[in-house]
Amino acid sequence: AVVSTQSTGCVLSVNPQNRTLDSQMMISPGTCDTAAQKTAVLAALETALEDNNVACLADNTCSFEDGTCVKSADGSHATIEYLLIQSSELSNSSVLGAADDKIK
Repeated sequence: AVVSTQSTGCVLSVNPQNRTLDSQMMISPGTCDTAAQKTAVLAALETALEDNNVACLADNTCSFEDGTCVKSADGSHATIEYLLIQSSELSNSSVLGAADDKIK
């Protein structure tokens, strides 16, 4: 049997809603022992990133989201993980790259 297929001429157009930079850093283990410490360290990190010229945060082109602070299983360190979400100026693909360079 021969099966024939025909193209319908449909085109799927996808428009991205945002760009995401996933970042993490290790910190001392006692930093994330309580909920209050976690909240404080994440707020301090966001402020530090803004103050240290991560331009997309300062000009609201990106936002700091989904911050977590988790102690390692062996208790030797804690890890902060967060996202920078770019939801405007999506045609500018260098926004998060510049943020990543500043963070490093």
